[in-house]
Amino acid sequence: MPKTFKGFTPSEAVTFTLESPDGSRQATFRCRKNVPGSKFLEFMSRAETTESFGAMAAATRDIIETALDPDDAAKFWAFCDEPDNGINLDTLAEIAGFLAEQFAGDRPTKPAPV
Repeated sequence: MPKTFKGFTPSEAVTFTLESPDGSRQATFRCRKNVPGSKFLEFMSRAETTESFGAMAAATRDIIETALDPDDAAKFWAFCDEPDNGINLDTLAEIAGFLAEQFAGDRPTKPAPV
């Protein structure tokens, strides 16, 4: 009998908020309902290339752009581009990691009992 694999969609909408260092400005962003796993495989393989910071930066930008709801993408990048908001490279990498966790699927966080 062939094995059937069922796709995954997060049970709740994925959103996140960015806030300026002084807390005076913040914006919440919505993500698409799902991001294909193949996009995260591509992200991981490109981000693993430590010899090229350009490849890592492009991979981070691509996965964020892919995950964001198209209606929120321009608002997100505008918030990030405002110097007073303080959204640096570390923050963008942290967002990419958060998105990978949210869209990874239903994998257990603890080993199953034997």
